[in-house]
Amino acid sequence: MFMKTYHMMFYFSLISGSMISISSNNWFTAWLGLEINLMSMIPLILFKMSSKLSEASIKYFLSQAIASLIMIISIFVLFNFMENNIMNLNNNMMLLAMLMKTGIPPFHFWFPQIINLMSWIQCFIILTWQKLAPLMLLFLLSNKAVMISIILAAGIGALGGLNQNNVKIIMAYSSISHSAWMLLAMMESISFLLFYYISYILISTSLILILKKMNINKINETNMKNISLFDKLTFILNILSLGGMPPLLGFSAKLFIFYSAINSNSYFMFIFLITSTLISLFFYLRMIYFFMTFKYNIMFININKKMNKKYSLIFISSFTNIFIPLFLIIL
Repeated sequence: MFMKTYHMMFYFSLISGSMISISSNNWFTAWLGLEINLMSMIPLILFKMSSKLSEASIKYFLSQAIASLIMIISIFVLFNFMENNIMNLNNNMMLLAMLMKTGIPPFHFWFPQIINLMSWIQCFIILTWQKLAPLMLLFLLSNKAVMISIILAAGIGALGGLNQNNVKIIMAYSSISHSAWMLLAMMESISFLLFYYISYILISTSLILILKKMNINKINETNMKNISLFDKLTFILNILSLGGMPPLLGFSAKLFIFYSAINSNSYFMFIFLITSTLISLFFYLRMIYFFMTFKYNIMFININKKMNKKYSLIFISSFTNIFIPLFLIIL
């Protein structure tokens, strides 16, 4: 009972910190919200004491603390100097801080390392929720230097996952690649950013729940022998959606950005992102290949397990991959 209360308290403050940052009307309040979020995430990482989680918490804290330091210096400059050249420097410093907090290139080096050390639930939080507040604050900056980060994120996200055998590191580089699309969506419209972000969360939820359930860390692990057909099909569906295969949800999210990029004449940027997505598709298909080479249980769901809450969440998240694109086509 105490542990559940302990968990809920820090989850509540984690969410509250992000909401404070998003809804703030000044940079100092936004910084305060991010600090509340950080101080809530560290205990959630250290819930089960181990050397790996201790290392992850230290690396995560240091990267976030450096970003927070840059942010508070930037806020101090903003409050005390109003010259144009100083304001431009301040804008770039704030951009640097937000990119570091999100793990977007060129400040991504800490990101795959800590993802590899964490549990799947902790990975899910870092890959999804922890991106929200910094991305929303990046939207307020409207800095053209974001274009450089988009190119770097797309290239590093695609190439970084090619020679990886560790599933968590692959998911980390996949997240970096998707961050490039989120940044491009952010430059077009806040609604495009939110739609892409929500789509990414829905896909990641189902995928990470399956990976957690089967305790998979390497793509060629042989402990995947007794996988149900339901899990196998759900995994393939979500991996293809994450790779942007039509007509799934991941493709629909990219399609919105495509139309907007064409209208704003951002041809080069979109072509570069499409190319990086095709490269990323190689390691997604590699995961599917290893997944399909093992035996599976012909039962969709083991009768003894029934349709518990975890299966229901996996089913609903996977169902949205087909339902939402069809709904958008009808509209």
